[in-house]
Amino acid sequence: MRRKNSRIESFLAVGAGVALLAALGAPATNAIPGPDVPAIPHVPEPPAAPAAPGGAAPAAPAAPAAPAAPAAPLTPAVPGGAAPASPGGISPGFGGAAPAPGGVDPGGPVGPPIWIPVAGLGAEVPVFTPPPNMTAFVPGGATDPTGAGYQIPGAAGGTPLANLNPEEFSRMDAGQLGKVNANQMPDIPPYAFTRFLPAQVEELSSAQLNAFTGDQMGALPFAAIKGFQPEQIDGLPAATFGGLNAKQVSAFEGKALKAISSKQWDAMPAGAFGEFGPGQFRSLPDAVLEGFQPDKMSACPPEMFSGMRPAQITELGNKAFSLIGPAQSAEFTTTALKAMSSQQMNFMPLVAFAGFDAKQIKSFRPDTMGTFKAAKLGAIAASAFAGFTSNQIDAIKPKALKLINSDQIGAFPLKAIKSLSGNQLKAMPTNAFAGFDAKQIKSFTIPTLRVGMSPKKVATLESKVLAAMKPAQLGAVLGKPKMARSVTVDQLIALTKKQVASLPEDFVSALSAEKQTALTQNPTSEA
Repeated sequence: MRRKNSRIESFLAVGAGVALLAALGAPATNAIPGPDVPAIPHVPEPPAAPAAPGGAAPAAPAAPAAPAAPAAPLTPAVPGGAAPASPGGISPGFGGAAPAPGGVDPGGPVGPPIWIPVAGLGAEVPVFTPPPNMTAFVPGGATDPTGAGYQIPGAAGGTPLANLNPEEFSRMDAGQLGKVNANQMPDIPPYAFTRFLPAQVEELSSAQLNAFTGDQMGALPFAAIKGFQPEQIDGLPAATFGGLNAKQVSAFEGKALKAISSKQWDAMPAGAFGEFGPGQFRSLPDAVLEGFQPDKMSACPPEMFSGMRPAQITELGNKAFSLIGPAQSAEFTTTALKAMSSQQMNFMPLVAFAGFDAKQIKSFRPDTMGTFKAAKLGAIAASAFAGFTSNQIDAIKPKALKLINSDQIGAFPLKAIKSLSGNQLKAMPTNAFAGFDAKQIKSFTIPTLRVGMSPKKVATLESKVLAAMKPAQLGAVLGKPKMARSVTVDQLIALTKKQVASLPEDFVSALSAEKQTALTQNPTSEA
């Protein structure tokens, strides 16, 4: 689906605070850098070990300063207030009132809408520093696995596992790697895995993988993740997946991706979904979707939402979309929206409704739209109102229309106008009636106008709009003497002779002398 940048970007705040990540349980290594802290590079190259003079163990090199990470323009951050990185609040201005923290509407969202940016929790590759006493690596030397007399790390005469160098580890062949005892695996520092190769990942035994830690998993390069085989995924403890970052999760594909269990998905940090692709989501078995909780869905990039299958929508549960933003809702396909239940739709935050366009609105099921409260309809973009159908209008409760505005009213298609009831028209706010145009006013049924038009609402209509009414419509609107107080001189001057002739005597008699004079002036048209 094509991205809809122009009408969405104004709804998105930028930046996110470390305090929010701490509240969500973000690990310190994956926290978003603050304004005075350099951002972590997305795919850092581990520093090479310096040669140790005289055979002494080198000191741990300091992690290099990294350039600031580029901003992701369409990735929602935490909204709220004028200052960036102010979690919790929602900026109003989407057509309806902003929900209070904790949510509104049936059930309400599970909390204030939050969108974790790409640079958020679990999204960046942590910087794994070298062990303090790391053994110097010299090609062809005693620590080079390709050299004669090489001793397996941890064995007598071999490199201590705690001092293992990534260069040494990445040069170990299958036979050498297989001699590393599974019980020794937790002793290997995460830094040693930063140059691990895909072929080496394939060689890890079930016993070795079962001893894998989350930090070791998080240190694997992007390419190494592609080395995992389905049977290996089955052997990894769920907690190990808690160390993954977004770049790594985006590397899973094919049978390995499908082999990840619900518990393993559930263990991943929310920010690890910041680069999850539509093809990846589309290929997931329905059974694992329970692992995609609201915070994870909120962290997924907008384009991922275009990959959802209708069957997956059904499996995700009622609260799955309760924290998404407008850039994400804008990517739902119409077939996916048709599969969405009223409970799922009503758990969406108000700001998500600002992302829908007319084509998407047209796909909403009438029974679902019939459950909407005023804030939901009020949050829909004015241009999206062009998608309303007659069947949807028939299902909408009158009180759900009490927050719509003149721009939204002006976008209603004529077929939808014809379906509006008198009670629905009556429930619309008075100041919104200025949005009606001549074609729309002519589409109203006489019963609807008779019930829905009040003196104050008549006064808000443009003169040319009132003059566009058919004589029977005008008679229905101005049929009561009390309307004489609200109709304006300019409106009366704009009426045609045919319209003037159709006005009820009671109405004309109730007009002031000035307004009666206005009726006798030459109309601009005989029609």
